[in-house]
Amino acid sequence: MRRQAVVRRRIRAVLFDLDGVLVDSYRAWFEVVNAAARRFGVEPISRERLVEVFGQGPEEDARTLYPGRQVAEIQAAYAEAMASAAGSIALGADTHAVLDDLGRRGIRRAVVTNTQHAVARHVLEATGLLERLDAWVGVGDGLREKPAPDLPARALAALGVSPDEALLVGDTHYDEEAARAVSVPFLHFDLKAGGSLAEALAGRLAEGVP
Repeated sequence: MRRQAVVRRRIRAVLFDLDGVLVDSYRAWFEVVNAAARRFGVEPISRERLVEVFGQGPEEDARTLYPGRQVAEIQAAYAEAMASAAGSIALGADTHAVLDDLGRRGIRRAVVTNTQHAVARHVLEATGLLERLDAWVGVGDGLREKPAPDLPARALAALGVSPDEALLVGDTHYDEEAARAVSVPFLHFDLKAGGSLAEALAGRLAEGVP
């Protein structure tokens, strides 16, 4: 029996999670969530606890970190605290180079983040990422946070790319489940683990998607 050849499509867009993939924002978020904890009069959030919940969105934070608080007031506390904490956010060593290279190759670039819209924009501007993106989507405007498919689905629509022509790069199970929910191939990359984003992407871009 003749084996059927696998046809692979060229990847036309890469969707990136923000925190832990393009930037190391752990220190900043540690400051932010504890500023919110003080504001709401709850117990401080340990580094170990932050690792457990890192990557979830404000709705989950309301449930797991600040019980009884509304999402809107948590987002307001985060926005206020991040204004001073953003200086501690570190850009990945090859983040700019990767985004610039994708742009030169005609591959569309987007960020899909569980960070609320206003805070995400502040971080993207402060790190020089905003000008290197073709689209970005944060939590807001009724969009559900990952692992729901809303954020990557909105980014794909903005880019004019179908799910089978895209790749989603993330560091958490929230990212992987969101990719699966919208039928986009997934690549795991964790900035904290070291390694090169460019090298992690190179093989997948060369292979394409089935």
